[in-house]
Amino acid sequence: MSLPRGAQPRLELPDPLLAGAAFLAWLAKIGGDEELSVCEYQWKLSKKNHPTPELEDVDLYEYVRSLGRELIVKWPEIIKLTPKGNKWATMWAIHYGVDRGHHGGSNLRRY
Repeated sequence: MSLPRGAQPRLELPDPLLAGAAFLAWLAKIGGDEELSVCEYQWKLSKKNHPTPELEDVDLYEYVRSLGRELIVKWPEIIKLTPKGNKWATMWAIHYGVDRGHHGGSNLRRY
C-alpha cells in the first residue's frame, strides 16, 4: 500500500540523527554492507559534513550498538544493515534530506 501524495511516512525509532542518517544513507546506497575501515572513514566524513552535537564524540562501534542488532550489525570486519534496517535507514535519510536515491550520483564504492 502506498501513501497518499504528500503524506509523510511514520518514522520508526530510534532517530539516527542527522550525521547518522547521512552515514546510513551512504551504507544503504552501496548495498547495505561494507568493510569496517571504509565505514569508519565514512562515519567521520558524515559527522564532519553534517555536524550533530549529540554524535560529536561517538565512535562508529558505539553508534552501531546504540541502534540495535535488529537494524544494523557489526561483524569482525563488516558493518551490515539488516533488511528492516535498510528500510528504516532510507526513511530517516529522506526525513533529514540526505537520501542518495537509487540512481544518480557516482559509484560510491570508489574510494
